[in-house]
Amino acid sequence: MEPVPLPPDHAFVYRSFDRPRFGAVWHYHAEIELTLVTKGSGAVHCGNSILPLREGYIYCFGPNLPHAFISQPRSPHAAWSVLHFRLGDFGEPFWDKAQTSPIAKMLERCRNGLVFPAAPKTPLETSFLTIPRTGRLSAFLALLEELALSTYGRTISRLPLPDPQLNSHTLLHRAIRHAEDALSGPVSQSKVSAELRMSPQAFSRFFKNLTGRTFQRYCNELRIAQVCSSLETGTATISEAAFAAGFNNLANFNRRFRDVTGQSPSDYLASIREPVANTASSPDC
Repeated sequence: MEPVPLPPDHAFVYRSFDRPRFGAVWHYHAEIELTLVTKGSGAVHCGNSILPLREGYIYCFGPNLPHAFISQPRSPHAAWSVLHFRLGDFGEPFWDKAQTSPIAKMLERCRNGLVFPAAPKTPLETSFLTIPRTGRLSAFLALLEELALSTYGRTISRLPLPDPQLNSHTLLHRAIRHAEDALSGPVSQSKVSAELRMSPQAFSRFFKNLTGRTFQRYCNELRIAQVCSSLETGTATISEAAFAAGFNNLANFNRRFRDVTGQSPSDYLASIREPVANTASSPDC
């Protein structure tokens, strides 16, 4: 649980960050979050899904939705802007109006996470701090309306979400960190279960109950997300990206890639080279 510094007399809070890396902390909060990534590469964890982190995209996370931004090992820098707000602070009647109901429907979809490719130039990028105080609320609502009317918003997490109140989330975070630290080599489920003081069978049930997938499936998704990120930044060929992510057999890599993304690696590479407007229909990694 991450506390958000949202004063009770504020409709929202805006912050921007410029760091060597993303925080990589698996967390959740009661507030809705809009994050615009302006610099960096890596992966986005959201609920039960992992997808490549892309510059210029807006990510929307609903209340109590677990999420994290993970920097790619070679990523030299990270910068992002964040808006936090609570739907209830505006009062239910506010969202029942004809002008605001599309926004309310979009924010309801954010409960499973949304990503907006090729975000338009918004106050998230130009900074709310440069807008006169009397115009910030209207700019905030204009941003929400623009996202609500966009046809490019994609749902991120498609499986039932884990209960964020479970007191075992710390153990889950430790398991996830172990997978990330061993990303380029073999990941031993028996070693992870031993570190968490669980039997392999108990750990397998624990991990699947919280994430909706097996530990091995999660590790494959994490590696595929790294491959996607490498391909998008143009830093490696398909085979180089596969070996760097820990795949030592290209035939196995091709099967895992298609299983996770619904595409072959070459088709995925072709799709990200298309105009951005067409990427909204591309499968998530």
